[in-house]
Amino acid sequence: MNKFLSPIILILLAVGMFFFYVDPQWQKVKELQATNAEYNKAIEQSNQLLEVRDGLLDKYNSFRPEDLNRLEKLLPDNIDNVRLIIDINSITSKYGSSIKNVKLSTPSIDTERSDSGYKTMILSFALNASYDNFLNILGDLERSLRLLDVISISFKAGDKEPYEYTISIRTYWLQ
Repeated sequence: MNKFLSPIILILLAVGMFFFYVDPQWQKVKELQATNAEYNKAIEQSNQLLEVRDGLLDKYNSFRPEDLNRLEKLLPDNIDNVRLIIDINSITSKYGSSIKNVKLSTPSIDTERSDSGYKTMILSFALNASYDNFLNILGDLERSLRLLDVISISFKAGDKEPYEYTISIRTYWLQ
């Protein structure tokens, strides 16, 4: 009888060890393999992003510093009200005028496209100039590197020049 009982006990012991020890450990190994595969995928994506970053950095470094400065002036990454006012005043001073009654609106995000990536602000100011000088000032504002839109112009005409002009412009910068 021992001959029949010993193999059955050993088989039951082996089956019990499989279900209570080997199988749970095997499931843990499978989970670790899946986690390892996710980490390997993340490392691969990270390496791809590093390659893209290095490529973009090489492109950025290929630009001349003066071009980067011009681009920064065109669309700055922050608002610099003082610099903008100084730039506009330097344009008007070339024609014997200066700006006055400067008013700034509250910066806002483009409401039509919330994903636009830029903010806007309206700057209003007044100046006294002859009509010809006013046209020259507008031409210089148009050719300025700073991205801006003239959104309104009003004037008070008298019997003789200079006339008083009020200009509102919208300027942009990156968020």
